Amino acid sequence: MSLEFKTLETDMFASVSRQMENPPDCFKPFPNVRCVVDCTSFHIQTPENLEQQKNTWSSYHSQHESKFLIGITVFGGLAFVSEGAEGSISDRKLFMRCGIMDHLNPGEAVMVDKGFDIEAELNAIGVELIIPAFLGNRKNFTIRELMLN
Repeated sequence: MSLEFKTLETDMFASVSRQMENPPDCFKPFPNVRCVVDCTSFHIQTPENLEQQKNTWSSYHSQHESKFLIGITVFGGLAFVSEGAEGSISDRKLFMRCGIMDHLNPGEAVMVDKGFDIEAELNAIGVELIIPAFLGNRKNFTIRELMLN
């Protein structure tokens, strides 16, 4: 699927201006979002090769997996699908390797889940990272964090 989608990537990865002509209400506070990114994985059969077993094992899900990075538009349509990666790869590493950054422009933003520690890399190309706040050692979020989360 990812190889087929690669041929459509340029046409499917809608610009911020095109998406923000009439955005869903929940995205109006985020006028520069180009895409929402997360990873998904698929359970695979246990490889016979021990090296492949090590590489496909996901400690998080306790199974052998193939992992993909998915980018969607603010309307929920597919914008980007990475090639499959071994299940042991981190979300951050997959983001850095998959080529999605080639589609991002300065002034745009990417919305991600907590597993993506990519702020420095995105800032280097002028792209903002929108990520949920972490509670850390605190007992409560601030009002602003609650609103953005």
